[in-house]
Amino acid sequence: MSFPLKEQALQVIYDLYDREARRFPVACRQECSTCCTHNVLATTLEVAHTFEEFTEDRLQELATPVPPNSWEGGLRPQLTVNHLAGYCLLKKEPPAESLTRSAAPCPFRNAHGCGIYETRPFACRSMWSRRVCPPDGKAEMPALLVTLNGAIFQILEHLDAKGLYGNLLDLFELFDDSDVRAAYEAGEELEATASLLKTQPNPGFIVPPEHRQDIARVIGTLWSCDVGGLSFREALSQLRPGH
Repeated sequence: MSFPLKEQALQVIYDLYDREARRFPVACRQECSTCCTHNVLATTLEVAHTFEEFTEDRLQELATPVPPNSWEGGLRPQLTVNHLAGYCLLKKEPPAESLTRSAAPCPFRNAHGCGIYETRPFACRSMWSRRVCPPDGKAEMPALLVTLNGAIFQILEHLDAKGLYGNLLDLFELFDDSDVRAAYEAGEELEATASLLKTQPNPGFIVPPEHRQDIARVIGTLWSCDVGGLSFREALSQLRPGH
């Protein structure tokens, strides 16, 4: 079954990224919460991983209830990361997106920090700032880290074959249905919804010339990591054949 292999590969990505990210200066502290909003994007794999670590009842205890329609301004993309990368590589203008954002706090944020910190999605792990964020929430991130984050986002989407991409809260709402979770973990392809997009294969990395050596080193290390007795690259080939 593909889900256990996906989960192992996901943890390999998280571990490698944590090691690489330590090279960069960071001002973020546990009490920070400026970036903890309704605008977090993720894949079904990342949300399924959280459901594996926490019972459904425990997740409901950890989350602050979100009233219906209270976050209509939350970020809901019309393109996935890899879809957008495809436009960039072809030097085509992507379709215009109206990306509204909500400053409402993430329901998993509480007085003690993040309730799902150990399994938080990559969008949360990769949000760094080398200075304390001002009230408008704009982080100051090194350019190389921005490029690395983009490459990892592309790999994560590619890894989650047959899955979906979109707002974290939409994904949690989808996975509240145990039948959907079971279908996903059984390797069935999920159908896109009005707010969630099908994941796309990686068309190629978007890396500026000055970052290519560093990114090639990180990706080369990732490709050789062990995932259930396979190299990471071999595992990717199994999970998304032909790409």
